[in-house]
Amino acid sequence: MKYKDKWISNATDEELSAEREKVRQDFCNPNFDDDYREECHTTLGRFDREMSKRAWENEEPQAPSIHREHGWHLPNDDD
Repeated sequence: MKYKDKWISNATDEELSAEREKVRQDFCNPNFDDDYREECHTTLGRFDREMSKRAWENEEPQAPSIHREHGWHLPNDDD
């Protein structure tokens, strides 16, 4: 595939989105062999990492707090 790390990091958001869609369509196409589809899967992950990095601007995403039916951060003792 033509998508090297340098190209991915230098591409615009629009280019990334357009090229990611092309790769996603190839990945979803059952007519391609499994090796090519595995390469598409890997490439999709590389696109996603770059797009997430740009969206979060190198901040660490924070997960929401977990609320159980018994209260905040309490174990589920229904067993």
